[in-house]
Amino acid sequence: MEPIKARSFVYSTTYHLAWTTKYRREAFTTDKLAQDMKDILLQTAQEKEIDIQDIEVMPDHIHVTASFSPRLSISLVMNYLKGIGSRRWGLMHPETKTILWNGSLFSHSYFVSTVGEMRKATVEKYIQDQKKK
Repeated sequence: MEPIKARSFVYSTTYHLAWTTKYRREAFTTDKLAQDMKDILLQTAQEKEIDIQDIEVMPDHIHVTASFSPRLSISLVMNYLKGIGSRRWGLMHPETKTILWNGSLFSHSYFVSTVGEMRKATVEKYIQDQKKK
C-alpha cells in the first residue's frame, strides 16, 4: 500500500479487525444476509473515510482489513462499524432481533492487529478463505 498524504501527516497503516455477534449467535446465515451486512459496513466505512480493503461476513463473526487516518482511533472506527452497522442492520432486518437477546447484534469485544506489508497477503488470504472452511 502506498503511503497516503494528508495536509499535516503521511500514513500507511492497515489493520485486521474482527468481531462476533452477541453470544456468537448465527445472524448472517444466508448469502443475502451476509451481503446485506457487507453493504452496510462498506457504506458506513465510505461515510466515515475508512478504506475497507477486504471483508468477509461469516454466520457469527466478521473479518475486515482496513486502513484509516491516524486521526481516527481504533475504538472509534470499531464504534462506527459495529454501532452504525448494528443500527442499520436492525432497520433492514428486524426479524433477526428474535435470535439475539435484548436485540444486541454484536458483542462488546473485538480483535485488532496491525498488518505489515509482508503479512498483509497472509491475512487477506485468511479472510478470503473463511467461507472455504
